[in-house]
Amino acid sequence: MKIQRRKVIADMDRKIVIGMIVSTQFLKSIQPVFKTEYLQGKCCTSIARWCLEFLEKYDRAPGKGIQDIFHHHQRNGLDGTTSDLIENLLASLSGEFERSKELNTDYLVDEAFDYFKKRQLEIFHEDFEHYLERNEIEEAERLFSEFKPIKQVKERSKGYTAEELMNIELPEIRWVIDGIIREGLTLFAGKPKVGKSYFLLNAAIDVASGDDAFGCIPTESATVLYLALEDPIARIKDRLIKMGIQNPSKLFTVYPLGEWPRVHEGGMEQLEEWMQDHPDTRLIIIDTLERFKKPQKAPGYHYSEDYQCLKPLHEFANKHHIGVIVVHHTKKTATKDPFDEFSGTTGLTAVPDTLAKLDRAQSGKEGRIFAFRSKDAGEEEFLFRFDGCRYELSEEEAEQYEGSKSRQTIFRYLKLIEEPIKRKDLVTVMEKWGVGKGIDVLLEKMVNEGAIQKIGYGMYAHKDYEDDSWRDAVIKKLRERRRSRHVES
Repeated sequence: MKIQRRKVIADMDRKIVIGMIVSTQFLKSIQPVFKTEYLQGKCCTSIARWCLEFLEKYDRAPGKGIQDIFHHHQRNGLDGTTSDLIENLLASLSGEFERSKELNTDYLVDEAFDYFKKRQLEIFHEDFEHYLERNEIEEAERLFSEFKPIKQVKERSKGYTAEELMNIELPEIRWVIDGIIREGLTLFAGKPKVGKSYFLLNAAIDVASGDDAFGCIPTESATVLYLALEDPIARIKDRLIKMGIQNPSKLFTVYPLGEWPRVHEGGMEQLEEWMQDHPDTRLIIIDTLERFKKPQKAPGYHYSEDYQCLKPLHEFANKHHIGVIVVHHTKKTATKDPFDEFSGTTGLTAVPDTLAKLDRAQSGKEGRIFAFRSKDAGEEEFLFRFDGCRYELSEEEAEQYEGSKSRQTIFRYLKLIEEPIKRKDLVTVMEKWGVGKGIDVLLEKMVNEGAIQKIGYGMYAHKDYEDDSWRDAVIKKLRERRRSRHVES
């Protein structure tokens, strides 16, 4: 019996379909594992099937030829409703065909495999529970015995000996403000009027002057460039006066509204010229993304445009080993994952080394929560006091900052070794790097927050480690049903 499922067009469906239409490499990469049921929209599954048939016949992706394929099926019995949906979808994707060379295929392949793994497990559990509800235990057992998880073929991890685990060296993460702002590209978002510009102005002034950032974090004096692309010079001056800045460091430079070109008008070239003239620059702030990127021609789905607008800034930041912070806005609606609230498509959030977010704290009007998610440093959040002009970490919050460095060390180590490690061995390694006191409390907190996993008894792993413990739960359910049926008979 075929199990019916609700179909919706998901954001990931669209991205996969775009890849299948325009990229032969992407199509060939996913072909061995792809099933149309992994997609959740009927029109997307139809297009995906046509792309695979085209690949089988011509050994390439259809590209713009997808329109001809659609018209062929339209003439040969495609029902009206499905035809209208596909026509509208292809029309909305037409702009993506023109930018096929800009597609980050490797990243999309990784995203697609992660999505397929998730969908495969979802479908398995739906089918498994369906058979149990109908008391079709043999079918449930067959489903389980035949289940083979999707595997993406990559270079196999060589594993580590116990001695290697103890002596492994972590790659250095370089910080502009230790534990708060790192090198690379950061996309920094928050609701309007929450205090984003003041937060970054505080950081910029402290780094340029070499003062303790936010009242407690030591910095080294360095050149800072602040592109205040929404603010006239009078507003910037007013903010500095309110902050009590009498004599700003000569290493701090501001370009106000109208003084710096957009990215497509020479903005990136001017940044390169800046670095040639000021090689000691450590931090560049672009406030905001909307005033720096090329304006979008029309509303709609702009994954490729979003991705491409940040890609040159990411390459620029990592080429020069500096911090580049780009200010953005969040959506009006809240989401379960706060880092899903960034405006725009996932093309924006896919590029940066770090996503950072500023929110009002529930503890009072002066509280601000600064949170970040970094590809190398994990996730952290800090409670700041904001008096309308200045941001500070209190003594209690400064202790939290010290603890965050320990969390980042644990996170980075587990990510590096790519496998579970016993608590005893983890403690020994962490003591070597100065993480000792309170480590069990820290591990428990990180597990509860989802930053790391606890595997079985006394074993810890990075949050992305794939755990097969769900199999034990399935086997247990099957045994219970078998036992229940035996008792009933």
